[in-house]
Amino acid sequence: MGDFTVEEIIALKKQAILSDKYDERNTLQDQKTAEILAVKQTASQKIDAINAIYNPQIEIINSSIEQIKNA
Repeated sequence: MGDFTVEEIIALKKQAILSDKYDERNTLQDQKTAEILAVKQTASQKIDAINAIYNPQIEIINSSIEQIKNA
């Protein structure tokens, strides 16, 4: 027990290489996911800031339009 054939050693090395590549790919995917979430968060914050500026103005315009319609 404990003795491996050349074929078994090669298969184990291939398996270790594939496992390392799989782990590396998962790490890269996790990094990309984190980057995408950060971009989405930044975009959401920018949209919120724009809405905070323009929504009150839109309300004033809509109110003025209603007043003109009702005049």
